Amino acid sequence: MDRAFRAQATIYLKTLIVNFTNTVRFSKKFQNKTNFYVAYVNYKNLTFKNYEFRSESHFGGRTVYNYMTGLFHLSFGGEA
Repeated sequence: MDRAFRAQATIYLKTLIVNFTNTVRFSKKFQNKTNFYVAYVNYKNLTFKNYEFRSESHFGGRTVYNYMTGLFHLSFGGEA
């Protein structure tokens, strides 16, 4: 029998992600879309060689501007 099976090695992972999105249309050709997110991870690794418990939270955002005409589509923005 496998050692991990006999030791009942288990990994528990819980994740929560929340996202907010806002779109603003300045004109028919020019618009902006902005996203903000928050994430939280709860991680447990119950193995026969290593026991690990960790909680991680992080956040970020992104904004993209779009300019569209009949001939081309220009996108620019940034993220953190």
